[in-house]
Amino acid sequence: MQLDFFRDEKLMRRLDKMGDPLARLDAIKDWKPFVAIIDEIRPDRTQDGKGGRPPIKSLILLKGLQLGEIYNLSDAQIEFQITDRATFARFCGLQLGDASPDANSFWLLREKLKETGKYEDLFQALLDALAGVGLEYSKCAIVDATFVDAPRRRNLRKEQSEALKAGELPFELDLEQISELESHLPERERTKTHRLRQTDVDARWAKKGQETHYGYKDHVAVDARTKLIVAHVVTAASVHDSQEFVEVVPKGTESSYADAAYVGEEIEAELRKKCPGIEVFVCAKGKKNKPLTKEQKEYNRELVARVRARVEHVFGRMTYCMGGLTIRLIGVARAKCQIALRDFAYNLMRYMTLVKLDKVKKMVS
Repeated sequence: MQLDFFRDEKLMRRLDKMGDPLARLDAIKDWKPFVAIIDEIRPDRTQDGKGGRPPIKSLILLKGLQLGEIYNLSDAQIEFQITDRATFARFCGLQLGDASPDANSFWLLREKLKETGKYEDLFQALLDALAGVGLEYSKCAIVDATFVDAPRRRNLRKEQSEALKAGELPFELDLEQISELESHLPERERTKTHRLRQTDVDARWAKKGQETHYGYKDHVAVDARTKLIVAHVVTAASVHDSQEFVEVVPKGTESSYADAAYVGEEIEAELRKKCPGIEVFVCAKGKKNKPLTKEQKEYNRELVARVRARVEHVFGRMTYCMGGLTIRLIGVARAKCQIALRDFAYNLMRYMTLVKLDKVKKMVS
C-alpha cells in the first residue's frame, strides 16, 4: 500500500463536496469574543507563559464543548469523536492525527465556567454578536419551559427523600465539608460521604400527564421573529412554569406569548411592573364545569397559538437534532452551566439555519 501525501487534502475536499455542516458553522462565526472569555478563566494557563507544556488553545476546548452539546456527548466521547472523525477534528482546528484534548480538559473548563458564572457571559456575547449582524431582539417574547432529565436517584430511603423535599440534607454532613472530613472518618461513616457525593440534592421529581421526570427545568424566552433564545432560567423540575414568567422575560419586551400554564392576573401585574406597557397574550384556560367558549377557542387558535407554537420548534430541535434534553451531572450549579451551554449551542445552530435560508440579509435590509 503506497503512501498518499495528499490523502488528507482529498478527504477534506470530498467532505466539503458532500456538505459538512460543521465547516459551514465555523465559516460564518467569529469566535474571538468567546475565546477572550475562556482565556480569562482557563484553569491551566500560567501567569508568565514560561516553562512547562503549552496549554491547549481555548478555541479547541470551546469548540469541543459545543460539539458535546450539539451531539449530546459525554466528555469521554468528545475526546474519542474528535480523534475518530475528520469533521470534528477540522472544526476544532486540528489536523488528522493530532492529539485531541483529553476528557479531563473539557471537564475542568466546564467546572471553571460553573464556578465563575462565565457561561452567562458566553451566552450574552453570542446575542451581542448576532445583534451585530442584524438578528436583534424583536421585543416579542414567547415563554415556555421544558424538562431536562438528570440521572435518576434510586438509592435513598423514604425518610431521606422526604428530607430532601423539605430542603434538608439526607445525611448529617455538609456538602462543603465532605472532602475535608472524608480522610479522617472511619470506614462506616465514609460510605455516607460517597453516597452523598452521588446524590443530587437539587434535582426534583415532577409529573406531567403520563410522563414522569426527574431533574431540572429550562425556562426560556424565545424571540418570536428569529426563534433565538434571548433569556433563560434554570430551576428544579418541580417548579411551576408560571413562577419564572416574570424573571425570564427580558426588560424592554413589548409583547409576550405563553400557554395556559401562565394564566394569572397577579403574574401579569408583576410582568407589567417590569415591562411597562407590555401586551400579554396567554391562552385562555378552561375550568371544571366551565369549558372554553367559542370566542375563547378562537382567541387561543388565531391570536395566541399561531405565534406561541414557534417555541415548540426550539425544543423539537434540541430533542430530535441535538440528542435530547438530558444531562449527565449532579447539582443545580452544574446543571445551570450545561443548560446554558446547550442554549448557546442551539443559538449557534439556529444562526446557521438563518444564514442558510438567507434570512440574515433580509433582516438587515
